[in-house]
Amino acid sequence: MSSFEKVIGYDDIKEELLKVADMFNNPDGYKEIGAYIPRGIIIHGEPVMGKTLLANEFADVCKCNKLILRKNRNANDFINEIKRVFDEAKTKKPCIVILDDMDKFVSDEDSNEEFYAIQACIDEVVDEDVLVVATANDTRNMPRSLLRPGRFDFDFELSVLPKGVSEQIVKKQLKDGDLLDSHIKMVDVERMFSSLRPSTIITVLNNCKICMHYYKSEKIIRAMLIDAFLKKDGLCYDTYGTEEYKVNVAYHEAGHLVIRELIEPNSVSFAAVRITDNGLSGIVYGSPSYDHYLGSRNRICESLAGMAAEEQKFGYITEGSLDDITDVNCTLESDVSIGQYGLEISSAGLFHDHLKELACREQQQIETEKKRLYALTKKTLIDNWDFVEEVAMKLMEVDALLYSDIQEIRKKYPNLGISM
Repeated sequence: MSSFEKVIGYDDIKEELLKVADMFNNPDGYKEIGAYIPRGIIIHGEPVMGKTLLANEFADVCKCNKLILRKNRNANDFINEIKRVFDEAKTKKPCIVILDDMDKFVSDEDSNEEFYAIQACIDEVVDEDVLVVATANDTRNMPRSLLRPGRFDFDFELSVLPKGVSEQIVKKQLKDGDLLDSHIKMVDVERMFSSLRPSTIITVLNNCKICMHYYKSEKIIRAMLIDAFLKKDGLCYDTYGTEEYKVNVAYHEAGHLVIRELIEPNSVSFAAVRITDNGLSGIVYGSPSYDHYLGSRNRICESLAGMAAEEQKFGYITEGSLDDITDVNCTLESDVSIGQYGLEISSAGLFHDHLKELACREQQQIETEKKRLYALTKKTLIDNWDFVEEVAMKLMEVDALLYSDIQEIRKKYPNLGISM
């Protein structure tokens, strides 16, 4: 029996699905003890987490007939298609019916005729050796009566990419590194993609392979990897307007990088300085683990670090810091709203003048905390300025830094201090 070769990760879920698949492949033993194939299985979670792939692989492991139902026509025609597919499933049993993206056609129990058609058809095949496997991005607006045991006995949520899955995908796509130029370390690629979704990883690395073949290169070189990674969000990168602006951006991003590395060492996996036609000029990429008050404070310090580095180096702040300031204000407003800094903000029973006074106090609290954290951030950067300078200079030299580049710089400063 296959073990989901195309699906990386989700071992616990695959193990449960293999039990069901064994019922299809070896039914007699289960029937003797009165066990029956589950009525239905729903696999749900964020987009591009591999739900459809998992459902299709499961059907293949079961080695039975498979029918797939997706909404690709108007409501009336689709209802007829629902009935047709389930009628066909009964003639091809044992059979699996995959309802792909079921949340797109099943939502409000009171007004969705498609819901009634799906529910009725599921009930009609209860004893027909027909298993319904549904995928959905979000089940919150789907009728509870449909999702209950007896219709969907198994509920699997793909909410977080299992640890190590991205690395496995990278290795598979790059043939364990055989497609990489010798100047690129495998750990750098794994770090770049460590928190991306499987479909994004596959798409970016496929673009690398396309470039490799198009330019008749024997390997994926650094420039191909970086360009494909930066374009993953549909961005087009341009040349610099002026050398001075490039310097500003380099120090701004160096500030972000240094504070993030000081807060959580080895967390920055990629940094780049480029100008785009939509205004994005730099990026520091990584995933430090923030939580509660310390997390909020650290996130704010990281956001303020670009501005603080600019001011320390040039004596002024560029427009590039405006988005950072907006992020900081939003975070602080959220913190104040939940009483993070000890300010009672309940407005129940307050008159207009009192509400204005409360809003003023909230704003004062935000500004006070922002100034305090900015001073803390700037002092930390000054205390570690050699690190900032070298990161900025390297960004100006090569435009992009991979994980090993960053760590190579960092190890020159073994006594880095943090003022936070």
